[in-house]
Amino acid sequence: MRIRVGKNIFFKLTVNRLNDEPEDFTDARNVRLTINRKYSSYQVSPPLTIHDNIIEFEFVGGGNATSGQYEIHLYYEKLNEASVTGIDKFYLDFCNAFILVDLTCKEDAGFESESPSINLRGVIERNRDGKDGVTPRIDPETKHWMIGIEDTGIVAEGKDGLTPFIGENGNWWIGDVDTGKPSRGKAFEYSDFTEEQIEELQEPARAMIEALDTLDKAVTANEKLRIENEVTRVSSENDREESENLRREAENTRASNEETRETAETGRASAEDNRVKAEQSRVEAENNRVKAENTRVEKENERQTAENTRDTNEQS
Repeated sequence: MRIRVGKNIFFKLTVNRLNDEPEDFTDARNVRLTINRKYSSYQVSPPLTIHDNIIEFEFVGGGNATSGQYEIHLYYEKLNEASVTGIDKFYLDFCNAFILVDLTCKEDAGFESESPSINLRGVIERNRDGKDGVTPRIDPETKHWMIGIEDTGIVAEGKDGLTPFIGENGNWWIGDVDTGKPSRGKAFEYSDFTEEQIEELQEPARAMIEALDTLDKAVTANEKLRIENEVTRVSSENDREESENLRREAENTRASNEETRETAETGRASAEDNRVKAEQSRVEAENNRVKAENTRVEKENERQTAENTRDTNEQS
């Protein structure tokens, strides 16, 4: 189940026994549930709501709940007078409960809402193989079946002899008598080991935790560096967009100035055409003036000639 990081996830855990009967939590003690991210030290223990054989809880996203594969582990105890310690311990593990993915990744269908729900079903295994159980034997004197040091009083040899067998409840039966003795011993418990043995058994886990912590620190450092680089990239992109906007504004100003220049050049060319036309008109008028002046001078000369001729004629 792939779900994007940051979401709150609601869980409904149904617990049954091997025979598919609902587990009874009314007499359960020290019920604990943890959610772990694989290959890291991240772990949370959410508040639980228990009714019948159903446990409900909420996984709160955000914070250190980063992308990765998550496990769910359930532990509880029940009193049992027949047990060596008086307590039975039960474990239920979901090693691949769900996966958180980055916001850029696709999540599985059905989990797109802001508060998705997950239903889990688990089966509690009982009578697991552990320490050696007690095997029935025949007492050589009484010929009775013995379980450990207890005489069952049941004849093992002769015409009334019976052979022990393992009943459905896991106990030794002789005939139709339940001896109450388990055919398999109780699972190993913490008190069965010495401190040196516990230290030795925990060593691989400690080494793995140390390696995973180192890996988690490296991943966290790389993620921090990635975020810093992303911030730098976004800042550079903003600077580039700002520079591009300034370039566009400058280009628009240049285009506007070019348009104004072209308009002014058109006006100058038109004015130059008008000046040339005016100059041509002036030259034409000057030519006409000169021509008229020449005609006037010519007429004035003719007048003077005529005047001189008249004076000469009058003197004669």
